[in-house]
Amino acid sequence: MLYEAIQELKEPLTRLFNYCLITGYCPVHFRRSITVVLRKLKKGDFKDPKMYRPIALLNIVGKVIDKVLVKRMLFIVDAYGLLLRTYMGGRAAASCKYAVHLLLEKIYAA
Repeated sequence: MLYEAIQELKEPLTRLFNYCLITGYCPVHFRRSITVVLRKLKKGDFKDPKMYRPIALLNIVGKVIDKVLVKRMLFIVDAYGLLLRTYMGGRAAASCKYAVHLLLEKIYAA
């Protein structure tokens, strides 16, 4: 059932995302969020604002557009070598293990 839904939405969403990227415009309703306030599980005085947690519910289509954009930008950054090899933040194959390996490599080289 989920597979059929994905196949049904794949082409129109691809066209929509490409149009958003080409024009540089993202519809406002994709960027809107609804914030709900939930009580924390701790027992305590619910008059205290610290006993509540705000949760932002984002538009799912907007979140998917963001993911697509990030993946495309990271591909371009990696393809053209726009970031140093030592930059780790938010990149594929740049985990904590890789950072430690890079650090040890520098130490051994020194």
